[in-house]
Order: sequence, then C-alpha cells, then structure tokens
Amino acid sequence: MENKDTDKTIERLVLKKYANYRSAIATLSEHTSRFIRIYSTDLPSAIFDHDDFLEALSVFARKSQHSTVQIVIENTLSVTQRNQRFLALYHRLSNIQIKLSDEDYYCEAETFLIFDGFALIEKPHTDREEGIVHFNAPREATRKLRQFQEVWDHAEPDANLRQQLL
Repeated sequence: MENKDTDKTIERLVLKKYANYRSAIATLSEHTSRFIRIYSTDLPSAIFDHDDFLEALSVFARKSQHSTVQIVIENTLSVTQRNQRFLALYHRLSNIQIKLSDEDYYCEAETFLIFDGFALIEKPHTDREEGIVHFNAPREATRKLRQFQEVWDHAEPDANLRQQLL
C-alpha cells in the first residue's frame, strides 16, 4: 500500500476500527490470486457480514476457478445467528469452504486472514477492535499459514452450516 504523503510503501498498519479491516481486506483481496485463509473464533459480523467484505470476497472467489477460500471457525452458532448474508454467499460459491475447529486446535481467541502467503491481517482479541495488517510479510504469513493448515487438517465440515439456508 502506498503512502501518498511520502511515496514510501507501508509494510504494516495498525487497524483501530472494523471499517479499517474491511478496507484492508478489499485491498489485499484485489492483489490475491490463489487463496485466502481465514481463522476466527466466531467471524465477527461487523467485518464478515458487511457489504464491503462480502463484495471483496465475492469478486475474489469469482476471479478464477483456482481461487480458494478456506475458513476455520470455533463457534458455528454465533455464525449462523449473526452472519446471514455471509452464509448466503457461502452457499452460492463452491470455492468457499468452512470447517469447524477441533477444540484441541483452538487459536487463542483470535481472528486472522492470510492472502496468498504474502500478506496477513491479525485481530488478536475477540473483545477489542484493534489489530494489524502486514501488507508484505511472507515470513509472518507463512508462519500463520502453517498454523492454519494444522488446524484445517484436524477440523471437520459442519453440516449445520450447509443446511442453514436449505
């Protein structure tokens, strides 16, 4: 991301509001071609059930048949109660996959998103809005991707999510 005042590239930015997350997700998904990985305790609806996020995810998922979105969540009940528009998009697009995390692999009550292994958004606390976006951080993104993959490998599809809109 370019800083127009100094013409320097911003590598890391503190996010203080949910709108900042949605903007960062939209920016990063435009530059992502292969995958987005999302881990979240409960997919905060202020981020994931908002028009900005849904549009960015939809555009990314339709970009290519090879574009994939994998999501691991801990709490499907809160997702089904608060994220109806997100679930509708999930039902329309076959390259979005969601699994329920095994309790032994929960990730410290956090949310993180990985974009093609080069960028990362971290929201470390469920009870606060603050977080960080790393626009060009392959080392950090790869570390989180390994963590995500381990959780994904032990997670299970949740039939309740697929049946929610049926």
